[in-house]
Amino acid sequence: MENKITFKDIVNYSSNIFNGKFIPFLKSEINDSDIKKLFRKMKEGKVTNNYNDQLYNFLKKYYNYNRDVFLTNSGRDALYYLLLNLNFNKKEIIIPSYSCLGLIEPILQLNFKPHFIDIDKSLNPSLESIKKAINVNTAAVIIPHLGGTFAKDTLKIISLCKKKKIIVIEDCCQSFGLKINNKQVGTFADFSFFSSGVGKPVFTPLGGWVLTKKGFFKKFMQPTSKIQSTIDDEYRNYKKFVKRYSDNPFQVFKNIATDKINSYFDGSKRSFFSMKEQKEPRQVFNNLNAYIILDQLKRLEQKLIKRKQIAYKWSQKLKNNKKVQLIASTNSIYNKFYVCSEKNEKKRFLLKGWEVENGYTPLHLRYDFDKFKSADLKITNKLWQKIYSLPVRPSLDLNII
Repeated sequence: MENKITFKDIVNYSSNIFNGKFIPFLKSEINDSDIKKLFRKMKEGKVTNNYNDQLYNFLKKYYNYNRDVFLTNSGRDALYYLLLNLNFNKKEIIIPSYSCLGLIEPILQLNFKPHFIDIDKSLNPSLESIKKAINVNTAAVIIPHLGGTFAKDTLKIISLCKKKKIIVIEDCCQSFGLKINNKQVGTFADFSFFSSGVGKPVFTPLGGWVLTKKGFFKKFMQPTSKIQSTIDDEYRNYKKFVKRYSDNPFQVFKNIATDKINSYFDGSKRSFFSMKEQKEPRQVFNNLNAYIILDQLKRLEQKLIKRKQIAYKWSQKLKNNKKVQLIASTNSIYNKFYVCSEKNEKKRFLLKGWEVENGYTPLHLRYDFDKFKSADLKITNKLWQKIYSLPVRPSLDLNII
């Protein structure tokens, strides 16, 4: 099979979508009827529960009351407020170049400078690369637990940074629910942040939180927006989310077309700040979204069991396929099931009706980010174009894999 996408391929791909043979990578798994009933009760003033407080208390209990929790609108807002409150004097923050845009946005918004490091073959931050990047201007190192997999050198990185008096922050946006030796991810370093947004283990319209060692912040600065959303605004935002992540053929086709257009413009080498207006995050977290997040958190254990079953099924299906390499993912909740192959193998999945998620375009290759410092990015440059993820969302039927 040729790498090039032909007109016939496009026709076959579109046919799968409109004939119901297409398996979306993401799909909303929120019980829509429950939300409709709750919305009606909220409109009638019959709901007195404060779900924000309940969500906060759920998370405090989850962390055995040993950590402080601060709720935010998203994972990137969580990082923004965390960096704001840490109030660093030094200006460089070490992050893997193989990361999402949401990791670098808060860093730039607060006028810090990213220092890009390499990954290893498991997509974890490279310890050796971090050693090369650390310098007198280093304020912090951020460790993403990518795809829901515990970064294997986490403890070594924390030990190294402790000796050099450098803050370590765990990026747990894709890994909530992961435990290592019965210890929750996000509690290995003194600071961490989480997301319950799109494509995360807790998959809802928005949400996130900061986790810190107990009592570190006497007061956590988190400005409240003057703009207050109404219950209708909240529900309208929820309905947009449900529509966006449905398996309706027309919506799926629209999503794919939109994503293609956005990815084209995202490849521009123009200034990041000229491409996207930068605004301070706003606190508009609301009661309806708090309920949705809380409800999904309560269902998470069952969802994680299903993810592991799906990941195992993929592993068995692909174990004899020498053209598709499985990315090592021990100690994982399998928020992503990463594989690595040439484009022709990826094309096979697409033509069979499976939507795959492309890997990241490294940050040093996006916008004008190549102006920032970087350590040797040998593995990042070698692998990034070959990495993608296969669906492992909990609502998948195991029998179709």
